[in-house]
Amino acid sequence: MVLILGCTCLCACGGNKPKQTLVLPYFDEAFAELFPDYCRAITEEYSVVGKNEKLEGAPISTARAGLGKKLAALSAEGKYPKVIVTSPLLALAYSSGQDWAETAGTGQAFLVMPFCHPLTNGSLQTAQKARICSIGYDYETAYGAMGKKAGQIVKKAVHEGVPEANCTIVFQENFMRPEVALSAFREAYESVVGARRLNTQDFNADYSTVDIVGSLQSSLSQVDTKTTKVLVCAIDSPSAAVEAAQRKTAGLVVMADMSSWDVEKIDRDMFGFAVRGDATAMKRTTVMLVNSIIAGKQPASHTLVPLRY
Repeated sequence: MVLILGCTCLCACGGNKPKQTLVLPYFDEAFAELFPDYCRAITEEYSVVGKNEKLEGAPISTARAGLGKKLAALSAEGKYPKVIVTSPLLALAYSSGQDWAETAGTGQAFLVMPFCHPLTNGSLQTAQKARICSIGYDYETAYGAMGKKAGQIVKKAVHEGVPEANCTIVFQENFMRPEVALSAFREAYESVVGARRLNTQDFNADYSTVDIVGSLQSSLSQVDTKTTKVLVCAIDSPSAAVEAAQRKTAGLVVMADMSSWDVEKIDRDMFGFAVRGDATAMKRTTVMLVNSIIAGKQPASHTLVPLRY
């Protein structure tokens, strides 16, 4: 996988005004692997034909250094990006050591981060001159719908003679999926079936301390299949969720959040409810946001894109 970058002139100048308004897409390798279609589409959208560049990239530190060099090279040519579209983790890594606005020129650069929730955005507000906006999925609405569906299944089981029927949700927060999604699920679920029927396993997103696959497998081995009627896998491990769906016992419905998975390799029909990302809608929203910035409009600090379910 390569680290993708490109820049384009959205407003070509004429006469005696040699200024260019540039948009610079720049993504680290891990992000490009997660969202290949989106990164390819955005790079093509904002790349001059014949001048598209591709750099070998692996760790965030390499991408951070490469972005700094690219901005410095543009600055030497008198070109200052109006908008930088980049991954949340690269934005965090880069801004921790340098100021976006200073590097990009005259303090007029906007930083646009797709696929992230507002907390990531807020953590970057310490960059005093940088103007930051993010685009994220509407997890609250999708998880509310999933919670209601889970509540209906459990409520039906109670009425059919399983008084202890319940639901278990294994939830892992990440840079896309905020903790508020879990709250939305719980609220919707309990509005249907009442309180004290939800078992929650809320995992930290720190992969160095949490073996999410092993933890989920351990959770599955402890599930009481006589009373647990819904298992929700809101995690970043598709293999663990698929295994849960394939090994489920009769009467157990497995639901999943597939928004951070390579869904082309997963049969969503194995899940009773599946939340899925929409890279096309994310790309469309990104382009609309970038174009509004170029047109001189003040963008919202955070824009929501609907999830599919």
